[in-house]
Amino acid sequence: MNKIDPKMLKMMLNMVSKKSGKSPEELLQALESGNVEEALTTLRPNDAQKIQQILKSPNVANQILSSPEAQEMLKKISGQED
Repeated sequence: MNKIDPKMLKMMLNMVSKKSGKSPEELLQALESGNVEEALTTLRPNDAQKIQQILKSPNVANQILSSPEAQEMLKKISGQED
């Protein structure tokens, strides 16, 4: 997880937070302690599985989160629309 760009990680935590109902801080704490499954329990199984796959491959996570489409979606989710 240390290889994921911190800005991208923050945006991803905010996105998951809105879907899961858990705060970004709770999610980060769960991830840092190795409780990924616990952090994702309120998500649909398919969504949780996708997020787990992304977290296992920081390069893929950075590529996905850097795409223009993901950036636009993350801006909307985080309320940073222009």
